[in-house]
Amino acid sequence: MWVGFATLGFQRRLVPLWAVCFACLTAQPLGAQQVVIREKEGTGVIAGRLLPSDTSSFMVQTTLGVIRIAREDAICEGLACPQLPDAAPIDIAPAIADTAPPADPIDPAQILTDVRIAGSRVMSDVLMPFLVQGYAAQQGASAPRRIALADQRMTLVVQNTDEAAEPRFVVEIEATDAGAGLASLQRGDADLAMMSRQPTQTEVDTFRADGLENLRDPVQNHVIAFDRLEVIVSPDNPVQSLALSDLQDLLSGKIANWASLGGPDVPVAVFAPKAGADSQLAFSTALMGPAGLTFAPGAVAVETPDAVARAIAANPGGIGVVPTSASGPATPVSLTGNCGLPWRATPFAIKAGDDPLRRPLRLLTSSQTPGPETRGLLDFATSPAADILIRQAGFIGPRIIANPDPAPLPALDGADPARAAHLTRMRDTLGEAVRLSTTFRFDGNASQADIARLIAFLDRPDYAGRQVILAGFSAAPGDVDAGIAASQADADAVRAAIVLQQAADTADRDRFTAIGFGPLWPIACSDTPGADTRNRRVEVWVR
Repeated sequence: MWVGFATLGFQRRLVPLWAVCFACLTAQPLGAQQVVIREKEGTGVIAGRLLPSDTSSFMVQTTLGVIRIAREDAICEGLACPQLPDAAPIDIAPAIADTAPPADPIDPAQILTDVRIAGSRVMSDVLMPFLVQGYAAQQGASAPRRIALADQRMTLVVQNTDEAAEPRFVVEIEATDAGAGLASLQRGDADLAMMSRQPTQTEVDTFRADGLENLRDPVQNHVIAFDRLEVIVSPDNPVQSLALSDLQDLLSGKIANWASLGGPDVPVAVFAPKAGADSQLAFSTALMGPAGLTFAPGAVAVETPDAVARAIAANPGGIGVVPTSASGPATPVSLTGNCGLPWRATPFAIKAGDDPLRRPLRLLTSSQTPGPETRGLLDFATSPAADILIRQAGFIGPRIIANPDPAPLPALDGADPARAAHLTRMRDTLGEAVRLSTTFRFDGNASQADIARLIAFLDRPDYAGRQVILAGFSAAPGDVDAGIAASQADADAVRAAIVLQQAADTADRDRFTAIGFGPLWPIACSDTPGADTRNRRVEVWVR
């Protein structure tokens, strides 16, 4: 959607506006994509939904409209606030956020498309146009011109900077869903499929039966960003935290009134995206299906996640699941496992895969040898240069970060002597170290790109020469010694993969130490679906 805005300065024009309208700017509760912008030198404050913008400003949707604030004058607070990039970004956002595209005299039927992209709407509306424009800027080409087509399609035409008559390249983006995008890829109608979930085994088998490649092969299956599913309720609902079992009972219809959970005496109203929607499939696969549950028979099917959020915000008993980018006026609730372990929904936890509701966003190809522009766009989308654009589009990029808010290490209280000895070893090893977001899990998602990204990160001047601990943890509670042995084998395997990909530098290889800690530090309750996958992991720590 193309939006207009007013540029407001802190010192002169914006402070009087705040003085009059502070209440109307801050009335809505902050969702995951909402932020508070504070004046660095003064008392001005606004709150609202952070929109994509250029690197010199914040642009915020408030109840008064869209307001732009210079970053040098402001402080951004909230999970959606952008992080500083490692390198100077490609400054491409103004052409997307500031102006509507010019009318295009070219007949769309006469345009030959170089890259055809189809699939998940959560990626098509903002993320992919941003990445196409970033790739164009990297190639020294002009900003794309956007041509809206029928059937939820748009065409982005990229010219050479000399405005030659022939386009430099043309990208067509079709907004459907992950399954439809994959079907387009299989038919040869798309070069890239946008998917907010991993292909199912049935989809993988269907591709293989057609003589195509393995859809889960990292050479064809590229994670470019992360999203998260949010459980949302009405802003009027005082219930702000739910255990997994209560959430499952609410969504399946077993709990029919919020009073059962200490909430208002109103019936539970479950809203869900239409059957087959990506977010519904992802949530059902992650947390409902493994428990043998489905959404309540009386759940109201709504066309889009944005519409789900609006319906829930207007209904005191409403509850549903939407992508973070669509939580809108509804209020996200925090979640815990049934054993009490919190589900940390921080950018770090999402990057690390510790959050059960994170969704990797993927671009898939049907072969290992895509065309040159498809290959170029893929390479850009998975490069460090794309990370700031991913964040500006409202998602979380794969760029490695150190944990800014680490959880405390497990205490020794109540541990038997043998377990206490193992805990002491772990505390001594990790106590002065810092965890990085790179986490290796044995779920088929790890790739050489993750290792290459880690090696490049550790080569930075501020990390060069520091010791790297590859800390292995086992899947389930049980025999500590057996768990330690299994996790040691996992950590050794990760170290071997890193060393294999490194340049032949013995001294640098000696930086990496593999240590197994078994079941000493679970991050998911054992009865949570997917707990084994999250608990069995190799974390990267530096000291």
